[in-house]
Amino acid sequence: GGGAGGAGGLHKRHPSGEPTDQTENVRMRFTYRVCQSIMYVDPAELSIAFDHCAVNTSYVRDFTIWNKSEVPLTCMLNCALAPSESTALEFAQYDTGAAARELCIKEFSNVRVKVVFKPQRLGELHYVAYLTNLNNPYNQLVLSVDAMVGSANQQTSTVALSTSTVEFGDCCAGSGQTYRRQVSFKNLGEQPVEIDLHTGVPSDVSFHVAVTRSAQSASATAAAAMTLAPQGSSGGGSSGKHSGGSSDKSGGQTTVGTGASSSSSS
Repeated sequence: GGGAGGAGGLHKRHPSGEPTDQTENVRMRFTYRVCQSIMYVDPAELSIAFDHCAVNTSYVRDFTIWNKSEVPLTCMLNCALAPSESTALEFAQYDTGAAARELCIKEFSNVRVKVVFKPQRLGELHYVAYLTNLNNPYNQLVLSVDAMVGSANQQTSTVALSTSTVEFGDCCAGSGQTYRRQVSFKNLGEQPVEIDLHTGVPSDVSFHVAVTRSAQSASATAAAAMTLAPQGSSGGGSSGKHSGGSSDKSGGQTTVGTGASSSSSS
């Protein structure tokens, strides 16, 4: 349902600024729509980019669909693809891997959707997917997917870092205090990856896996296979290795803690 209307009154003032007894009616229009069912996606997640991709290589992104109402809703996800690109873009439920075409979302809950992109041709590509709330035909969202596909030797790593620089700030040498920071690695591809961590000052910097209680089981499994105890490598540095193995899901994220000791100056 919906409605419109509104009214108000203004008291006139004398040019000198003193109020008068005269009033003037002013009408202001406002509109609203009452919806029983509301589907929501963060606007920042409605635009997905796949940069520097290679043909026949899979890449993964994800977004979350929220049910903001107190009744269950059914979301229909539709993306029209040319027959030659029928497998280029796929949508699946992140937790189960089931196809994400018709999604049932419980009240005040959400569903995470994985977008798998496997380009079939070179160039700048653009796709559009529509998300429709079957309980509310006015509640439709548009998901935009853009990709840049080049030759195989132009592709970049499928591992994304939360930061490219770890800043410890001012540290006091000789105090024995340890300073800690965290860096997250996210696998944007569909294949497990192996991560080697090295530092030229093994006596001062070390690595360890940071698993929080809120971490998903997939990330915790991947982290359990990760050994980051500082060791002397052939290059004289400390290293840690993460071999994803079969337990490392695509799109998984692992957080690594970095510790700096102030036992010596650097």
